[in-house]
Amino acid sequence: MQQLSQRDSKWANIRLGWGDNNTTTIGTHGCTITVIAMLAGLTPKQVNERLINVRGYAQSSSGVFNLIIWSKIQEAIPWLQFEWRNYTYNSDADNNRVKQAIDKNGICLVEVDFDGTPRTDDRHWVGYIGNQKMNDPWTGTERPTSTYSIAKGYAIVNKTGQPPTDSDGEYTQVESSLFRTIVHNSTLADDTVNYLGLAEKADNVDFSTVKKSLEARDGKLTTCKNELSTREADLARTQQEIKNREEQVGRLTDTIDSQLKTHKDEVIALNKALENTKKTVEAHTATIEQLQSKFAEEAKAKGRALNDLAECQKKLELAEKEQFGDLTLGRWLSLLTTVKWG
Repeated sequence: MQQLSQRDSKWANIRLGWGDNNTTTIGTHGCTITVIAMLAGLTPKQVNERLINVRGYAQSSSGVFNLIIWSKIQEAIPWLQFEWRNYTYNSDADNNRVKQAIDKNGICLVEVDFDGTPRTDDRHWVGYIGNQKMNDPWTGTERPTSTYSIAKGYAIVNKTGQPPTDSDGEYTQVESSLFRTIVHNSTLADDTVNYLGLAEKADNVDFSTVKKSLEARDGKLTTCKNELSTREADLARTQQEIKNREEQVGRLTDTIDSQLKTHKDEVIALNKALENTKKTVEAHTATIEQLQSKFAEEAKAKGRALNDLAECQKKLELAEKEQFGDLTLGRWLSLLTTVKWG
């Protein structure tokens, strides 16, 4: 089996996958496809191109598509077949399954920790080949499996056939810039067809279908624009109405505030008048109480005077009786006639 290094100058600087923000290369992140290339009898460059052609990379971050989609391997490389991806490697069952894959295919992809420190996320893929040996794509050499002390998982990819011996009809040599343009345009076509919901790949759809779909969408877009224009006009009227209502509310608020201030001032004045009235009533009440007290004293004095008058009348009557005795009316009259007045 051929030994391959992902950092070989023939492909190390080729971008891995695609994406506007993708700066990863086969040399920096291409360990997985390099092991697959060893298994497939291809170069990492060829594996990368085949996966790009079938959209065989998943998104790892915004604008970066460089994570291999295992189920796409057979579509990209027909003589390989993905069987299993395991995310742990810590049991005898795992080890036995890896050994079976090596016996069947000559190599098994194993995920290891690059620096042997679990705290860091630095996954690396190597190819176990048995007898505690591996092909390391980082160096392109055969090394002991103990080189990487922590195994984190594995993937089984079976070899079901041989690569074509004559690849003249399979590849055409083109300039790298033209190839990137072709891949870019193909990607745009696939994305467009997929976005329109017509098919997964543009190869399965003719232009007339795409044109009809776009025309239908243009009609819907025109309808949406007209409806949007109507909604915007409605919104403008509504906003103007809201503004008018806000102005009305502002004026009413000012009027209410003014009236409220007037009423508050009136209440304050009424409270002051009420306080003054209370004081006046209290003063009149005190005066009435004083007059009532004086009236009572006058009544008592009047009673005493009446009693004194009654006593005087009694005394007068007694005195008259003692002085004149029992005079008859006739004698009184004769006495009165003899009295000289003046």
